[in-house]
Amino acid sequence: MNVLPTDASFIMTTNCNNRCKYCFVHKFGHEVIKDEVITDGIDYLLNNAKKAGKKSINISIFGGEPTLVPEKIDILLTHAFKRQNETGIQCQIGLITNGVYVSEKLKKLIIKYKDKLNFGVQLSCDGNRETHDMYRVRENGEGSFKYVEKNIKIYKELFKDSPQQFSVHGCLNKQSLPHLFENYKFFREGCGIERIWFMPVHEEQWDINDVGIYREQLKKISDYILDDMIKNKRIDELKNFSPLSKLLEGRSWVNPPCNAGKTYISIIPNGDIYPCHHFYFNDFKGEMRIGSLYEGIDDEKRKPFLKLKNEEMEGCGQCECYNCYRCLGANYMVNGDIKKQIRGHYCEMAHVEHEICEYMKEKATELSLYQDKNSVASFTIDESLDVLAQAMKVLFIEVDEMKTNQKQIIKNQNEMLKIIKG
Repeated sequence: MNVLPTDASFIMTTNCNNRCKYCFVHKFGHEVIKDEVITDGIDYLLNNAKKAGKKSINISIFGGEPTLVPEKIDILLTHAFKRQNETGIQCQIGLITNGVYVSEKLKKLIIKYKDKLNFGVQLSCDGNRETHDMYRVRENGEGSFKYVEKNIKIYKELFKDSPQQFSVHGCLNKQSLPHLFENYKFFREGCGIERIWFMPVHEEQWDINDVGIYREQLKKISDYILDDMIKNKRIDELKNFSPLSKLLEGRSWVNPPCNAGKTYISIIPNGDIYPCHHFYFNDFKGEMRIGSLYEGIDDEKRKPFLKLKNEEMEGCGQCECYNCYRCLGANYMVNGDIKKQIRGHYCEMAHVEHEICEYMKEKATELSLYQDKNSVASFTIDESLDVLAQAMKVLFIEVDEMKTNQKQIIKNQNEMLKIIKG
């Protein structure tokens, strides 16, 4: 089956106004995406979606720092909306930003397209001033929090009627890890942000002490969320916090670990295509380039991604930590092989997430707020009736087959009697 890319990150510029100490971007520059690459890239994804029978495409506006080129964001949103109307295929678009700069043009674009294109913003921020400024610094080494703090208020106002379209993503490192619960509350209570996502940096040199700290901090967050579940009889807070929200996805293995190089690609400023932005920014020889908008995509180069299955991931197999975060780009960067999973204490932290998720699943079930997707009890009435109908259909088929077989047996017996009598 020919699997076509229908989702992509667009590298709007390789320039950035921050120099975060842990960033995987190691080749900054001043390249800016060409206008025709933007429009041709959108058309490419929409054509693929039409061929694949999909009703939507997903686009991440990425960098560098994309807010440095608001005029390019304007071209992308304008063309996406135009083509969405022409094709009937929904374009869902998200902006990934460090939050340092918000232009007047960007504010107007958010107001214009947040509903038309389900246009949302993901803010990369690690927590309060003390935590954020440990790693997220400007080119001169100055902390960037003072700029982000005022812009959080701007984004909150822009998305006041649709708060789920504004989220925050914090990176966890050895120094910030002990402040995880504190920073969760900073975002949730201090900033009033609903959707919060924290993730340990794959490439960090974690140790056994960090694993214990992570367990302690996640347990505090889970208890905080549990208090809300008990008090308000809802699981909204659980749905809005990752990694604990993973428990709601049910027990399933994701094959492949992510869709990089398969249904998801990165389109860089000159129109070349990479499996994802992580590969592009860490591939200095162009070895992971898998095509371009103008030469086409090379399925031979994509083969390792197209055929990748969970059981091929070194060290994963049928590990109990289903739905854990695994990054093929980070595997390539650290181990030189997309199948060679980063393990060690990072894997142990994934086990901590699994442990806390199972704890929360048990508590949510006790409160009648959750039903395991893998249990029979989780079926709705309509789903149960459908299952019953299918079972009855199979039963009737089997009964018909039995009747047919019985007739054949009687016929064979009569034939034998004729032979014996003859």
